[in-house]
Amino acid sequence: MIDYLYKDKHKKRMGYQRIHIELIKLGYHIGKNKVNDIMREKGYLKIKKRNWRKYNSYEGDMGGVKVNEMSQNFKTSFPYEKAGTDISVFPLDEESVYLSPIIDFDSREVLAYKAGKDVKMDKIMLMLDDLEKIHGNKIKGMMIQSDQGVQYQNSRYR
Repeated sequence: MIDYLYKDKHKKRMGYQRIHIELIKLGYHIGKNKVNDIMREKGYLKIKKRNWRKYNSYEGDMGGVKVNEMSQNFKTSFPYEKAGTDISVFPLDEESVYLSPIIDFDSREVLAYKAGKDVKMDKIMLMLDDLEKIHGNKIKGMMIQSDQGVQYQNSRYR
């Protein structure tokens, strides 16, 4: 029945979880893991290998760690009072895309961002330039929280 569901009915477009649901609907009493094992034995499930490693910006204290003035108090009274930034990685098949936004803790609005294929300091600086160009004097006195990764310890960022 698994062969019929996988190959014929759904034209090899379903994984073991959806095949399991179909079998249950048809009245079969079989566990999800058993369906997974059978489909793996038959070669229906492929293990995708990703050609990337998890991104980690930690390189220790580079001499630029700042005191945590927010002390994890992210509550705000008005927009542009406090914001946060970090770098997120989105792995794709051949390469990864890195996104660095600045998010206002009051409105949850993305105030500025940069995306690219690397996490070089230039992108962080361009993001800060965009923040200043777009929001001007509104950001004066705004506190920005970061994870203090290597980019955020850089003297140009501080």
